[in-house]
Amino acid sequence: MLFRSFKTSADLSLMSGSNRDYRLQVGDEIQLKFYLSPELDQDAIVRPDGRISLQLLDDVAAVGLTPMELDRIVTEGYRTELRNPEITIIVKKLAAKVYVGGEVRQPRFVAHSGSLTVLQAVFEAGGFTDTAEPSSVILLRRLNDDKGFAAKLDLKKVISAEAEDIALMPSDTIFIPKSTIAEVNLFVEQYITKIIPIPFSVPLQ
Repeated sequence: MLFRSFKTSADLSLMSGSNRDYRLQVGDEIQLKFYLSPELDQDAIVRPDGRISLQLLDDVAAVGLTPMELDRIVTEGYRTELRNPEITIIVKKLAAKVYVGGEVRQPRFVAHSGSLTVLQAVFEAGGFTDTAEPSSVILLRRLNDDKGFAAKLDLKKVISAEAEDIALMPSDTIFIPKSTIAEVNLFVEQYITKIIPIPFSVPLQ
């Protein structure tokens, strides 16, 4: 995958989750409401093949569509079955997750409930470790099958209210790197103290 790097808030705002409509993912649960034909109301789960099963229609592709786009497709499909279909698509449950890794206390997938920021996701993963570098957080976002972007975020500024937190999109990945001091200490521990049998300390820069 080709990743393009963004470092400024202006660049990043172009890809901010708050500026993009939610797109359906595998495992999402949706509800279809037929205002003039309530007997057709149903819930549907987006299957692993990206489709949903609907009454009176063949399977309909849903993954990657916004609820409004799916609404238009389903409404058009029911025109051959109903005189005046009025349908609303409601997303009842999101299956989307983001991954938080690196220097957090509990690296893991975090559920994306529709509104989640980078800092919130870090806290969901247990918060920063003592060796974390919050000013150099990396956000990876997939745009399509072969393109994505990477952004370097300063969460120290977010914590101190000097910068705005970034809204996440489903399937984003957040990586928290080690601080420079932590990396030096690790190097000393692994490659020096185990070889040189004398006390060795790292001068702080």
